[in-house]
Amino acid sequence: MATESKDQKKPSSKLIIVLALIAIVIVVVLVTQNKPKPAPVVEAEPPKPPAETAETQGANRPVTQEAPPPTEETAPEPESNAERAYLVEDFRDTARDWSKFKLAGTKITPEGIVLEDAQTEGSFESPCTALKLPSNMVALLWKETLPDGTVVKPEMQLSYDCQNWSAWYPIESTGDDINPLYPNGDPNPNYGYVPGSYVSLGLDLCPFIRYRFNLARGDLSKQSPTVPGARFYHLDSTLGEGKTITDVKTFPPGPMTTEELAKYKAETDAANATNPQGVPEDATNVPTPTQPETTP
Repeated sequence: MATESKDQKKPSSKLIIVLALIAIVIVVVLVTQNKPKPAPVVEAEPPKPPAETAETQGANRPVTQEAPPPTEETAPEPESNAERAYLVEDFRDTARDWSKFKLAGTKITPEGIVLEDAQTEGSFESPCTALKLPSNMVALLWKETLPDGTVVKPEMQLSYDCQNWSAWYPIESTGDDINPLYPNGDPNPNYGYVPGSYVSLGLDLCPFIRYRFNLARGDLSKQSPTVPGARFYHLDSTLGEGKTITDVKTFPPGPMTTEELAKYKAETDAANATNPQGVPEDATNVPTPTQPETTP
């Protein structure tokens, strides 16, 4: 009886093991419950770009350069690229030496070129005059005063050596008006001049000119016409391709002179006298002109 009660007082080994396992589980549970949970991670949204304003709109956009429009190559205009100059003559300068000029029935006065008192016509001719540059175009502008019944007729010649001359070219008024001011507002030195026709030489250049003014009035009761001055506008528009004339035959033909007209008229009259029908001498099968029928 005593042994049995003693065995009842000793706990069973299996029970001890079970209790130990239960204790361990309880400890593990308590430890895991008391462990702090990690803070939740909040993903930040990417920053939004700033709103575009009227000032910044399009500032951050890539700049694209547009290709320039194709350009056509054009040849330079001869007139706009030409070398040009003016030769100015003042016929009112009584102190100037005019001995090399030919004055026939004219004289120099403070007003300009006028007819001699007893002359109804006369001329004023310059010597060989060098242009400021060899030119392929020369235009004459002149001033004139024309009382009723008077005329002024300018002429011009060209030369390459002051020895061989072109024909005398008559210069006529173009009838154009010259404005007192240039488009930019500067005064126009050509204002008050008569714009005359020009002589053009193509690609040929000429370095010298000679000019002549012919004055006339109907009778001595008329006042004399007056030529106070002249301007010669000349240019080289050949763009470097021009060459100075070396043959007088290269100059443009001028109108027939009085002698040439007289010779031409005489030859024409002689031809008409020997051949009134105007039939060539070597012509054949020419019908005989019939006589008009007459009635008795």
